[in-house]
Amino acid sequence: MKRAIQAVLIVAMVFVTTSASAQVGIKLGVVGTQSEVTKRSTYINQHGLGYATHYNIVSGSKEVSIEQIGLLAGINYDAALSGGLSIRLGINYLYLNGETGNERVEDHTLAFPLDLKYAFDLGNERSFYVLAGPRYNVSLAAQNFDLQLGLGAGIKLGILSLEAGYDIGLNQNRNQLALSLGYHF
Repeated sequence: MKRAIQAVLIVAMVFVTTSASAQVGIKLGVVGTQSEVTKRSTYINQHGLGYATHYNIVSGSKEVSIEQIGLLAGINYDAALSGGLSIRLGINYLYLNGETGNERVEDHTLAFPLDLKYAFDLGNERSFYVLAGPRYNVSLAAQNFDLQLGLGAGIKLGILSLEAGYDIGLNQNRNQLALSLGYHF
């Protein structure tokens, strides 16, 4: 807990000292996920020959792959550090929808990315950038969380940006690919 408070204070100090070169942006996009989950089931097996019926309780589990596609909307805060280097904080809302077998799966997730970003200036208010960092995701539907490592790249043209990213699940087997269009104030 002490380390978490220290990390929040350090990030807050960075934002206070770099507020003159900070930029806020919003983004909208599409996202696709693939998850491997263990589905547990228990059922009663009935068998018998005429006069005698026996019941067995059978319990088991199997790996199920869930593929979902959905929408994302978010807000970013980029704080410039030095040269093309910056720290990006964000809050993203993801709506995901898919099917596994005959079961519909829907999820609402809040994602909190913390990225280290480096932009290469191309002149005329254009830049190419790469970013990487952790994502802390909270599923509102399943009431659980997961941690991912995100990698991405984008191009910024004036006040607009186009960004692609891939997030790798660290504590759950959930990977996702996102493509978004951003507007920067």
